[in-house]
Amino acid sequence: MISLLLIPFLVCVALVLIHVHFGVKVLARGILFIDLAIAQWAGLGYLLGHFWQIENAALLYGISFGFTLVPALLLTGIRSLQPQTNYLEAVIGVLYIVAAATATVVVSITGMEFHHLENMLVGHLLFVTPSELLAATAIYALVGAIHYWARKWLCTSQSKGADLLFYVTFGLVVTSSVKLAGVLAVFSFLVLPALIMLPFSASQSRQLRGGWIIGIFASIAGLAVSIYSDIPPGVSVILALAGIWIGSMGIWIVRRSSDRALNNPDA
Repeated sequence: MISLLLIPFLVCVALVLIHVHFGVKVLARGILFIDLAIAQWAGLGYLLGHFWQIENAALLYGISFGFTLVPALLLTGIRSLQPQTNYLEAVIGVLYIVAAATATVVVSITGMEFHHLENMLVGHLLFVTPSELLAATAIYALVGAIHYWARKWLCTSQSKGADLLFYVTFGLVVTSSVKLAGVLAVFSFLVLPALIMLPFSASQSRQLRGGWIIGIFASIAGLAVSIYSDIPPGVSVILALAGIWIGSMGIWIVRRSSDRALNNPDA
């Protein structure tokens, strides 16, 4: 059983390394739900590709990535016209709803089986092949190299070009990740490790390193639980991340209360 989970664990490690990087940036930009929106559009692309009976993996990936360009281009344009974070978050929510509703309609009217929709949400982590892992890792490494090369521009520029590069490379990553782990796990890997670290450090580099450790630990714990239960590996990893987040919030609240008590001994 442990050997069966080796590939899923390596997939989780790859997802953690790239998605925590994006998660730290997403939290800093104030666009928390961008992953859900772009991942949902990627999933919609995969659904339509299966409906069109496309079996070539590269072509299927290309179609799915093409769908992620819809929110990428729209959000790039809107950010300059309406720079307010709340407005952008609202548009991101609408994009997610439209893609999710369209995916449901596609499944309903085309006669596709429900497992296609389920696979879009939870992926097929347990059945990822070595070739799929290698392909995803190559994409993640390429995106990581691009972000390292353009790190100063991405961090300091407010231009449309910087936004578009961020969204397009994000789409490249998410398109691959959704196929492996599903929309829910992708969102969890993106948000939860960075969110857990946020109250404890304002440094993005510390958030990144801490998020990597948390994500890998949660992957080990979640996969271990899945061995002895009927919970799918992807779902158990999500629950492990959620459990760590709840625990971290408890620690943070206790620490804040202690600090206030020390600063106000007469209160």
